[in-house]
Amino acid sequence: MNKEYIEKLQEYALSLVGYTGYKPRHILVSGICSEVSRLLALKILKERGELSSPAILKGRVTKTGLNKDNMHDILIYIDNTISNKKPYILLDPTVWQFFPRKKSILMNNFSSIKQAVEWINKKYGGDWKISETITNKNRGMIKEWSKIVKGAN
Repeated sequence: MNKEYIEKLQEYALSLVGYTGYKPRHILVSGICSEVSRLLALKILKERGELSSPAILKGRVTKTGLNKDNMHDILIYIDNTISNKKPYILLDPTVWQFFPRKKSILMNNFSSIKQAVEWINKKYGGDWKISETITNKNRGMIKEWSKIVKGAN
């Protein structure tokens, strides 16, 4: 896993929501996890190609301190630039709505999607599963998703 790449993705996610340091991140990202996750997935797809296989995990958050009992979307993708045994990268681009002090959108990396789902079930509570795979066919939604994100702030 490339730490610099994850930081670049985090900067992109924060730029989508208009983060300048003025408003707290947990307020800026509230309610737009679906759109931000999908836009980030498309960025990964563009930069890393089809083999990155970005997908959205959806579940009901039942365990965290903030925004408990909400549906939430998180991004998982394959980092095809690494050759270790944990190529599945789990990112929560709006993590601050649940964990306001979290420094990074990187949640963890795994050797399988099954492991990632088990981990997220424990971390966030609820019952998580892949809700969709993001492909280049989703590019037609960029304007709509961006409009929703901008309208939230």
